[in-house]
Amino acid sequence: MKKQYSLLKNSLMLMMTALIESNENQAQFEMIGKPHSRFGHNISPELYDLWLNCLIDTAHEFGQQFDSSIELTWQKTLQHGIDKMKIMY
Repeated sequence: MKKQYSLLKNSLMLMMTALIESNENQAQFEMIGKPHSRFGHNISPELYDLWLNCLIDTAHEFGQQFDSSIELTWQKTLQHGIDKMKIMY
């Protein structure tokens, strides 16, 4: 479970940095995106949307202060990273 927590935390951190235009950030996305592409684990693009929906559903369930404005912020923030991952498919 510790490894799952760490992977989730790292994936959220990466997704939140998607708007930062830097060589280091691009390299991070490529390092993660290539193994997830059709040439690696074959994570199809629609699964990223499912991932986001599951995160939001879980936050709704366990976050007492989670509301529609927080949900929209999560969607906007994480969507940029999801879009980058989809492009690398």
